[in-house]
Amino acid sequence: MRKFIRPFIYRKYMNLVFLINNVKPVFLEVKKSYSDYGEDLIIEKLLDSNTGSYVDIGAGHPIIGSNTYYFYKKGWQGITIEPIKFHNRLHKLVRRRDKQIKKLVSETNTRTKFYEFNPTQYSTNSLEQYTEMIKNGMKERRSYYLNVISINQILSMVKNSVYFLSIDCEGYDSTIIKSIRWEDLNKPRIIVFEKISEKKELENVELILLNNGYKLAKVSKINYVYLLQD
Repeated sequence: MRKFIRPFIYRKYMNLVFLINNVKPVFLEVKKSYSDYGEDLIIEKLLDSNTGSYVDIGAGHPIIGSNTYYFYKKGWQGITIEPIKFHNRLHKLVRRRDKQIKKLVSETNTRTKFYEFNPTQYSTNSLEQYTEMIKNGMKERRSYYLNVISINQILSMVKNSVYFLSIDCEGYDSTIIKSIRWEDLNKPRIIVFEKISEKKELENVELILLNNGYKLAKVSKINYVYLLQD
């Protein structure tokens, strides 16, 4: 009985901490930047546009660490893709103008396994990333299968000529970029994605972006910001 009670109490405690940490920012004061390291202000300066849209893949919390909430507050609207149910519901509550999609981004046509961690920003559908985080002592909250949607399906929904693409998928960003059919779409003016540690993989992604008219404009502590050249 004791062995059961302790894990049960721990799960309840962690669920309460998760709830408080995620709901509290909804009621806090306005901030100058909502990104982790000012990426939203970098994007604003590079875009130099009063109107536009965005596609936020792996959107996470609608406010905390968001590269798009700053623009939502300015009156923009876009598409957010977030597979975690709680965060998806928060998006629907806080960001009603946006189109919310509760799916994983993948080129496969089958349901894909998703590993949810606490903190949730480390959640991933990459088995390699999941294994690495478990080795580093991260605690998995749960794992389950989710429906998928392709990056090309998402980008085909964008109607605004001025928009940017933000990707935060914990080890899956480069796979998403490599699967884009560039010739079939209205290209985003800016692409923001997490730094890629594997050198060969980074070189492949850089070559793809270079060949499609992008140039590295800024590097934050955790992200690359690429700008489409005129």
